[in-house]
Amino acid sequence: MKSFIKPVIVAFSLLSVTNHAYSKAADSNQPSEQEMKAMLDMLDQLDELDRMDFREALRQASSCISSRLYSCAQEKLSEASEYANSESDKAQLARVRNDLESERKLEAKEIALAKQRKREAERRERERQREVARLRRLEMEREMESDDNLAMNTFMQGLSQGLSDLAERNAQRNLEINSAIRQANAIQEQQRREYLEEQRRAREREAEWQRKQQRYEDQQRALAEQKRKAEQERRRELELARKREAEKLARQREQERQRQEKERQLQAEKLAKQQAKKAYLDKLLSGTRLGAMNCYGEIHIGGQLPKVKPKAVGCVDVHYRVSCPVSARSTTGVLDYFTSFDMGCFGDTDKLTSDLGCKAEELKVRAVKVTECR
Repeated sequence: MKSFIKPVIVAFSLLSVTNHAYSKAADSNQPSEQEMKAMLDMLDQLDELDRMDFREALRQASSCISSRLYSCAQEKLSEASEYANSESDKAQLARVRNDLESERKLEAKEIALAKQRKREAERRERERQREVARLRRLEMEREMESDDNLAMNTFMQGLSQGLSDLAERNAQRNLEINSAIRQANAIQEQQRREYLEEQRRAREREAEWQRKQQRYEDQQRALAEQKRKAEQERRRELELARKREAEKLARQREQERQRQEKERQLQAEKLAKQQAKKAYLDKLLSGTRLGAMNCYGEIHIGGQLPKVKPKAVGCVDVHYRVSCPVSARSTTGVLDYFTSFDMGCFGDTDKLTSDLGCKAEELKVRAVKVTECR
């Protein structure tokens, strides 16, 4: 993947985090784990695209090395180095660079060997020319000797045996000269064939290089087109993913806002009810009047509740304290489920079980707390 795409995605992720920070300041909303996981997954996808580009660049570099297109190989290795992040990636990159260096050394050796063969062929050609010159000198000497032999035959007819021996030597020498000429011609023909073969191989290598270069250019154009389409498709998919993620985040924010709004309303209603209940109970406490009465030899506590509207609590318990001024003793009690049913001893009362040392009309009764029924 191109190096400019990841900063765009990272910027988008930072923008999402900034939006959450703003939302937190506005309504105490925290980023959800799903949002963070989605951003991490997106970064993982970008890392995977980098690894795919790294492997593709190494493959193309190896292909260029096989074709001995060193500038192409160097370009692809430079591109691959941009995506080499892990130790494994760097090791693979180093191996391909070693392959490039080895291929260059091998080509240099082949070139040096070809130059050596050329020098050897030139050396053999010079030796052949020297041998031809030597054989020509021998031929001239033979002709001169032949002329001398004719003169000697004219003037020295008596020396037939010597002439016969000389003829035999000349014939043997002629055989040697002819053999040497044939050998030199064979060497020259072999060198000519080797030279022609070397030229043919050079032309084949040149043609093969041209074909490889053409294939490479065709492959590069096809890969560029394929990469362009893949890049276009990746951008389209990333844009769709970004839009889907933005829509998802917007829905989640709206749901969270509605939930918090509902919760605030419930809290407000609860607080209002609690405040209304407290105010109602406080009014009941301030307006409640209690007293003690003698009911057939027993002391009972009773009284009246004030009429408070609206009625925020359906049932109340009235906690009271009763004291005797004479003995300075006191005790507490509770009028459970008190409804202020005033019918004297037959009404809503609570029996006083402790003897405080006072008569009923001497006792002081005071409401100390009004609570909702337990």
